[in-house]
Amino acid sequence: MKMNSMIAATALIAVTSAASPAFAQTENKSGGIYVSASAGVVSPDDQLINGANAAGAPRRIITDMKSGTALGLAVGYATGDANWGRVRGEIEFGQHTAEVEALSLNGVNRALISTPDKEVTTNMVNVFYDTPTFFGPIRAEFGAGIGTSKIDYNINYNVNPTGPAIEIPTNSSQGAQQLMVGLSGRVLDGLELFARFTQLTIEDHKVERYNRTTGTLDSTLDAEYDAQTITIGARYVF
Repeated sequence: MKMNSMIAATALIAVTSAASPAFAQTENKSGGIYVSASAGVVSPDDQLINGANAAGAPRRIITDMKSGTALGLAVGYATGDANWGRVRGEIEFGQHTAEVEALSLNGVNRALISTPDKEVTTNMVNVFYDTPTFFGPIRAEFGAGIGTSKIDYNINYNVNPTGPAIEIPTNSSQGAQQLMVGLSGRVLDGLELFARFTQLTIEDHKVERYNRTTGTLDSTLDAEYDAQTITIGARYVF
């Protein structure tokens, strides 16, 4: 979290510095159709995958996650500035990938095979409220979004040093929600930079756990997924 806080602070300082008053004399093209692109860091929460097999034996898996990469593309429309600020609506495509750092089964750490990871893609409809500008061209932005997500699990581990090998290859599509807060600043006519924090929550879903050694389905478990991203990006208003 300390590293993420440093990244967030650096991103916000970069946006504030880039959107300096020196550019504030350009025409304020604040409304219209826009496109945006962003990149940054994702920090998924440690994930609980819980349930039992057909015989009723517990299968409680906890995956500790590393930070990974986050990317986003969006197209939207912004109203022109009023004395209360402006409103934006957009369609956003997002993708983030993070590696599994450690995995425990029923409270015991297990040996990971290869480099397991989780990849999440989202298709969201977002609505933002942007405050009036302050300190020259800077403004705060607050948003919420709903949509769909797809989680690709690529997790393999050994129950014991000699096996059996377990695979969680689940490919799950679920509803998703997100909340966003950030700062943005206009640097040129129509061009804005932004830094944003996003909390993503994906609805509960099912995860399949296979015994790869015997080629059989061991259990279907319940899972939750939450992640935080810190991104910086650029938005161009036409």
